[in-house]
Amino acid sequence: MFSKTETATATKNRTIPAEAGNVVNKIQTNVELVSINGKINDLLEAISANGGSLERSKSDGSYSATITTKVYYTEYEYNGRQYYGVDKAIGYLDGDGTGAYLGSNVYIVDNYATIGQEGYVPNGTVHSSSHTYNLSNSTRNWTYNTPSSWENYPVADSGSNYAGANYFVTLQRGSESWDLKLSNDIFGRNNF
Repeated sequence: MFSKTETATATKNRTIPAEAGNVVNKIQTNVELVSINGKINDLLEAISANGGSLERSKSDGSYSATITTKVYYTEYEYNGRQYYGVDKAIGYLDGDGTGAYLGSNVYIVDNYATIGQEGYVPNGTVHSSSHTYNLSNSTRNWTYNTPSSWENYPVADSGSNYAGANYFVTLQRGSESWDLKLSNDIFGRNNF
């Protein structure tokens, strides 16, 4: 254990009570070296991790709706290579009307999102983590926090690896329907 002590004696040129004449201001700091429990690589990875986010939007052809997703991710470094894990995805749909009705006789008839990360992970194998988030047709805002288990399988920024969120909405006016879909891949390769 290391110890540092700073001592200062009160000035006697001032009139101070007799009981305070020998006041000593003492500051002591103790620093103790402790062993690090756990793997040193885990500690180094935690130190080198950085967070980020990426937002994308897309409108349908008739401009009845605009959908947006924002993906929050953590970037890890392992053996000199970058890996990415999705932490959270949020989405929202902008349009007139309320609930499933968008005005001009346009309705939301299908509404869901898929969130995932797939590809090569630090141990060299291919792993997929995904979730389909089924939304009611009147839902215009959603948030999905990924399970903590996903942190064990961040994927490399290489090849066809994917990390992000896809948002799918089907709109209908009378007997006519059309799809509005948006991919937000943080690698930028698999967007549609």
